[in-house]
Amino acid sequence: MIRYKTANEQKNSYRSKGEQRIADYLSSQRIRFQYEPPTMVYDLNCKLRVWYPDFRLGGKNGLILEYAGIKNDPDYDRGIAKKKKLYRANGLEALFVYPEDIYRKNWRSNLGDKLMKYRASKDVQSAPAGYHSRQSPCQSYRPPTHSSLRAPVYQNQYH
Repeated sequence: MIRYKTANEQKNSYRSKGEQRIADYLSSQRIRFQYEPPTMVYDLNCKLRVWYPDFRLGGKNGLILEYAGIKNDPDYDRGIAKKKKLYRANGLEALFVYPEDIYRKNWRSNLGDKLMKYRASKDVQSAPAGYHSRQSPCQSYRPPTHSSLRAPVYQNQYH
């Protein structure tokens, strides 16, 4: 695996030249992001998994940005389709960027336009501020929570 470093952030390294270009762009636009943040998703078998998307913009519940950098590979294309399906099923917002988005003339403005169009499409359908709906695609299975593991609390019947 080859690791690349950005011009602006020497402490970070990236898995591909494309990811490095995206990180440089985000840094130059002062867009806050995390690289490969651990993200919990339910897979097709309702098992909880940890995935590492390429970028997450903003905070914990921010937009996932994935770089799909391999062209003309049917196995890779199936993997990208699976990622899109599982992100959608898990209620995670994801935007996919392809080589043609970052390796053409005026790519910086094209990438900026893609991000702006995505945001504009979400603003039209947006929920109230602070609202975040993330549901499991596995409605019949719910992992236990700390509150469900506590002993029941009984109310006094005799006020």
